[in-house]
Amino acid sequence: MKKVLLFICLLVAAGVWFFVKATQAVPVNEIRDDQIYVFVQQGCRHCWAAEDFLKKKYPHLKVQLRDISENNNRKMFFGCGAKFGLNKLKMGTPLFCMGKHHILGWDSAAEQEFDEYVKDFLPQQ
Repeated sequence: MKKVLLFICLLVAAGVWFFVKATQAVPVNEIRDDQIYVFVQQGCRHCWAAEDFLKKKYPHLKVQLRDISENNNRKMFFGCGAKFGLNKLKMGTPLFCMGKHHILGWDSAAEQEFDEYVKDFLPQQ
């Protein structure tokens, strides 16, 4: 019985350690306000829709497209979340970090938000 309890304790400790490591964030000051970051993941249909929207409506807009399956991108993803006070357990993709604004998720309302926020990143006419 003691061995089983020890094993369970070690398993829980390993799980906690993994969660902490997996959700480490880059320092917030490394999230540049003059960049548009778009955090995505494979298999996310909302991410595909957001990428398609960007390609069609803003083909020349420079964005930092970051797949969170890569460790450094995942750290930046959590850094963006920290910048905006997002709960790590409720974060998802796509996540846009745009200067002083963020958009979490993608739907028609997010498209309208993006159109408003992107004005600060477009060349002045």
